[in-house]
This record gives sequence, structure tokens and C-alpha cells, in this order.
Amino acid sequence: MPVEWANFNGLPLCVEKKISRVPITPGNGLISHSYVHRNEFTLSKDNLSILIVNTLNKNDGLYRLGLALQKEIDGYLMQINTKANYREASTKEEFISIIEETKPVIMIYYGHGSYDSTDDLGKLHIGNDFITAVEIENIMHTPQITLLGACETQVLHGTHMNTAALFLGNLSVSVLGTFFPIDGLKAMTFISGLIRNLVNALTGVAPEYYLNSWDDIILQTYRSHYLLEPIHSMDSYLIKRGERLNDYIKSPLIDFFQIKGQKEINDYTDILRDRDNIYRELFSKHKKLADAFQSIQENNLLLPESLYFSSLGSPEVIKLKREKTSDTIKVSLSEYFN
Repeated sequence: MPVEWANFNGLPLCVEKKISRVPITPGNGLISHSYVHRNEFTLSKDNLSILIVNTLNKNDGLYRLGLALQKEIDGYLMQINTKANYREASTKEEFISIIEETKPVIMIYYGHGSYDSTDDLGKLHIGNDFITAVEIENIMHTPQITLLGACETQVLHGTHMNTAALFLGNLSVSVLGTFFPIDGLKAMTFISGLIRNLVNALTGVAPEYYLNSWDDIILQTYRSHYLLEPIHSMDSYLIKRGERLNDYIKSPLIDFFQIKGQKEINDYTDILRDRDNIYRELFSKHKKLADAFQSIQENNLLLPESLYFSSLGSPEVIKLKREKTSDTIKVSLSEYFN
């Protein structure tokens, strides 16, 4: 299992701490990243440019999620009077050309990915075409941050020949790839969560002690999705049985925070450590939900899909230039997950 999942004080390591990998092979990739690491980068409202590349065929069931991702992200970017640059690519040449033409600070890939264990080579699928990890070196512009919303872009096969590692080798400062196949909706919500937290930081809505650099954004997104996973798992379990969680509980997250308040658990990591106990108490109000949650836990159906993303590079050197505000803005924890 990924080291990010190692238990640390009762939480997965990447939920408890800020953690990022730099693959040690090949050696030239490690050396090139050391030059990046010596610098400091700044994200601000003025220099933020986001490219979303949807590489799915229009007859693919996930294609519309790529459109939904654009809509979700633009909803957040409205707060800083900008929009994402949404493009579609159906060939490798189009994909490369779009990146080189738009020169984004943040590039979001939304499509299919795979790792060919026979060839020991990662691929991004561009329509009916594909680009291999090796061919990523042909892209002349390197985004500061690369977000790969696709399957198997950072596999742990004892090799560096996957797409996330090669984007890092091509001098992206921070890359998020995936260990395993990932649900398209989960990838969409995780990536949009990153942008939501980024906008909250740049506008000064989020407290400065929470979000000060890009690694803080990644950690906060891990944490918010980790907190929500029991709700998603419960809803998925009930849907297969012809029901929905909101048939029983209208606002499970609000009720969750009410219970944590009654328990006087205030530290964020303590809330996360006690996550399952709080949900167990919440679901105990309905026998059917209590039995369902017990079954989910006993059968290991509570999958850590938010942790399928792996952080590569040095996100800590990307600092956030926050908007100055005259008053201290206080936001409750629950508002981060709405």
C-alpha cells in the first residue's frame, strides 16, 4: 500500500501531515527537480490561469462530467473575476498544442489513463489516440501545477515510467496523480475541491493559518474528502437498495458537526480521528442506517478513494498571495464542505 496510507496517530499519513513524493529514479529527474525546489513560486488572483483539457469522446459516459468540472470550477473562479480555459482534445497533437498555446499555470487533465504493465509505460488516452509518459517530454510548456484526473497515472510498480512522474520530470513543480483506477465523479469532486480551497485562500475567506501554500490546499482537500467518505459510502450502499440517505437524514454533515460540538471535539484532526464514532452515533438514530454502517465497516466497503491521489514534487514552494481584508473573517469548519 502507498506510504501515504500508513497509520499516523489514528489517521492516514496524508490526512494527518503534509506529504509529497519525489521519485528517485531516474536520477536526472531528481536532479532537475532540485533546481525547481531551489525557487519559490507565487499563486495570486493576478497570475492564476487554469486550463481544463477534456480528452473524452462525446459518446463516453464520463464526457459530461468534464463539462460539469468546468462549470463547478468556473463557479468558484467567479469570486476572483476569472474563468477556466476549457478545451477538448481528440489527438495527441491537439493535446500538446493546446498546452503550448495557452501556457497555463494550472493544467487539469480530465480523461482516461492507464498503465501498461507489459510495456512498463503509462499512457493518457486522448480520444482514440494516446500520449505515452515518455512523449510528455515533447511538451514545450510545463504547467506549474499539473492535476491528472485519470486512472493509474502514478502507479507503484517500482518504475518511474508513469505519466505523473514524467510531468514532474518535465519540470512541473507539483503534480497530482492516481495510484489506482478512480471513479470519474470522485476525481471531478476532488479536483474541484482543490480549486475551491485555492479560491478561498486567495480571496482571504479561509483563515491564513489554514491555507498559506499549495501543500496546505492539498492537505485541506484530502481532509475534507476523508471526512465526507462515510456519507458517500452510506449513500452508495442505500442507492443499491432503492433508497437514499436523505430519506432518513436531510443534512447529515450538519448533524455530524452538531454531534462533534456536543462531544466538545474542537481540534480538526481530533474530529477526523473520531470520524467513524461520530457517524456511528449519527446513524444510530435509525436502526436501518446503524445496521448498514456496521455492514459497510465489517465488509471494508468504506474505501479511501479520496486518498487515491498522490502528491508529487514540492507543493510547499508554491506560496499563495492572499487578498488583504480589513476584518478577520471567521468561517466554521462545516462551511468548507458545502
